[in-house]
Amino acid sequence: MKNKNSINKKIVKRKELMIILFFIILIIFVSVVSAQITPHNVDGYVYHSDKTTGAGNLPVRINNTVTGDIVLTYTQAVPPFPPFLGKYSATIDGNDDDFIIVTSWNATDWGTSNTTLLSTTTTLDVVLNRTRASEPNVTII
Repeated sequence: MKNKNSINKKIVKRKELMIILFFIILIIFVSVVSAQITPHNVDGYVYHSDKTTGAGNLPVRINNTVTGDIVLTYTQAVPPFPPFLGKYSATIDGNDDDFIIVTSWNATDWGTSNTTLLSTTTTLDVVLNRTRASEPNVTII
């Protein structure tokens, strides 16, 4: 009987150990897999097709393709800050290394650029180097 009791105690201890080990692994797995989404800064310039002149007062859409978060901001437009003409900045939610696409457009041209989010500020410039198709003018009478 004593041998049977000691064997049963060893089995119970092993089961308890296995359960504790399972929960430790589960906690580690959950903390690694579901990283907390945090704000990330994205900035840069939007240039005309000559790649030197900043484009002011244009919409800039930042799309985090991993989380689905989209932020719309606008480029800096007017003096008294000419060095900042075409500059944009915004904050988007995501994780480090999330893939983002930045798109900007005006009435005739558009441009896009992409990269991954950095732990620091992500800088990404966009060049308006693609022509937009004309939009129909509709008059309702």
